[in-house]
Amino acid sequence: MPIIAIAGLTGSGKNYTAKHIAQKLGFTHFYPSFKDYLGDFGFNNVVEFQQAVLEAQQDNFTSSTHQKLKNFDHDFDLKLITQVQVALSQGKGVVLSTWLGPWLDEVSQQLVQLKLIDQPIKIDYKLFLESTIENRAQRIIHRDETIEMAIPQIIDYINLKEENNYLRFKYIYQLDITLHDDLIQIDADKYQDETRIKLILDKLD
Repeated sequence: MPIIAIAGLTGSGKNYTAKHIAQKLGFTHFYPSFKDYLGDFGFNNVVEFQQAVLEAQQDNFTSSTHQKLKNFDHDFDLKLITQVQVALSQGKGVVLSTWLGPWLDEVSQQLVQLKLIDQPIKIDYKLFLESTIENRAQRIIHRDETIEMAIPQIIDYINLKEENNYLRFKYIYQLDITLHDDLIQIDADKYQDETRIKLILDKLD
């Protein structure tokens, strides 16, 4: 059964899109959030985690903080890859919506080399949802009415979060997730909801 990975930056609509793609195909949808695992590795909240990334960068990722982050990412991705492998063994197709989704086959190869898993996985379809940061900030407000920040504040938050993720993945997995040329790119601003889902389904045929 195939694995479909839908990536996108914060607020791009990747989880919504992947959820409906999975429903229409009868596949299993995985959408892990690193926030659910922070406490397991001694991080009390997202701000503390982001600060740890910045501190590790200042130390050229040679400190104990870097090792703590590496353990976090390895464990987080290991759990996801294991869940995917179980679903595949049960004859289920998989749709992933996560930052690293399209690169998860490369991550799995590194985890094999570290002897953390036996077999890598293969991502059959790799998609990326393009969207301007202004539209992504608007989506964040729309999906969470409890947010009290103004658009400029949300944009600042998005930029910090994305810079942290770029740094983590570059230094832990040597991956540059800003490169999307090899992915199927979908304009999430031009194609809304059902139109976007239909477009993706057509590309998967």
